Amino acid sequence: MIELVLANYLESQGIGSVGTNIFTNRLPENPDKVIAIFRYAGRTPVMILSGDIVIEQPSVQVLVRARSFAESESLIYQIRDLITDLCNINLDNLYILGILPLGTPAVLERDNENRVIMFCNFDTTFHYSRPIIQVSEQANISYPVQVFNGRERAYGKYASLDGSTVLDTTYILAPTSEYADKYEMGWWAQQLSDENGYFTSPYPTLTLTFPARSVGIIKVVGDLQRDEWPVDFEIRFYDSNDNILYTETIADNTNTVFEKRLVKSISKVSKAELVIIRWNKPSRQAKIVEFFA
Repeated sequence: MIELVLANYLESQGIGSVGTNIFTNRLPENPDKVIAIFRYAGRTPVMILSGDIVIEQPSVQVLVRARSFAESESLIYQIRDLITDLCNINLDNLYILGILPLGTPAVLERDNENRVIMFCNFDTTFHYSRPIIQVSEQANISYPVQVFNGRERAYGKYASLDGSTVLDTTYILAPTSEYADKYEMGWWAQQLSDENGYFTSPYPTLTLTFPARSVGIIKVVGDLQRDEWPVDFEIRFYDSNDNILYTETIADNTNTVFEKRLVKSISKVSKAELVIIRWNKPSRQAKIVEFFA
């Protein structure tokens, strides 16, 4: 994640273009002049008593390649100075506390075409910026705030009053609010799907609002414990003036976890909206454990 954020940042600073001469976690053979950003394990993340990770601390390596030493050196120093300027700032969906270089940029090698590859390593420290989360409807017990916490699996198979619950040992009761920070459940909508899985308008809708950022990945996670997911849905991106920047329409999805990397990142996104039209089972509420854009 941090590597894509940094790639988008360098693009915004006029250093290059993501997918053309800026890449993440790979160094392609072409073009000659290229930037590659790799993420590594780094330092131990910071955890609180509940076991939640609140601060991430991965390491990043930036590689640059060019035909001449001077060109490669100039580029790696320029990138180093730009990246180390990032301190206490919201960037995409990350709040970056600081980025420190682990030494001076140096030559890694000359490749088989005699191009100069230089590198610089960095320690990064950040946490995920929490968006404002809103829903159009919800069940009596529902925790929309959980859809943006990195947890993709509900704690258990929660019982429901929709007629699907069986009185056996596989179902558990939904957590009360005092335990909501410990037991993952996500957002449960209110209306039930019809015999074909369709909801009626106004459709169950989940909205995330955040500081303007670039979006390159879409992820929607249904309820893995109950084997339920959205089949037909729309994801819409808006700018800060509520103008639609992009719409992704998904039909006949067959996966509990839907993930897609966009061909080109969408910039200046301030709001992401998930509109659920059809569910994979009849007479069920929409249940979203994670929504990430």
